[in-house]
Amino acid sequence: MGADLRVAMRNFVLAHEGGMGMPGRIFNPNNKPVVLWGAGMKTRWLLQNCHLDFPVECIIDSDPEKSQTVFCGLDVVLPGEIEQLQRYFVIVIPQNCQEEIFSFLSQKKICSIRLII
Repeated sequence: MGADLRVAMRNFVLAHEGGMGMPGRIFNPNNKPVVLWGAGMKTRWLLQNCHLDFPVECIIDSDPEKSQTVFCGLDVVLPGEIEQLQRYFVIVIPQNCQEEIFSFLSQKKICSIRLII
């Protein structure tokens, strides 16, 4: 990964930890369990190179080929397969289909944040 990606990921972690003047509760105001959206290269890098001080429950991915697999030690599920999605805080990582993802999350009234890399 390039230097820009490393900086973006580190800033993401610092923001969550409060290191950039943002308390963690602003990042995830209700302290909901966290799921990641996207089982791809950026998610792999995040999980392998950043110390996240919160557990990640699973990964959501719209690709049926990835469903019911394990990615970086986490179960991968389709958006419709995760029960009670509203109880989770979703971190959206892919940039190529963000409009579709955020439309889906907005319709379900799900708290989410996009990770811009």
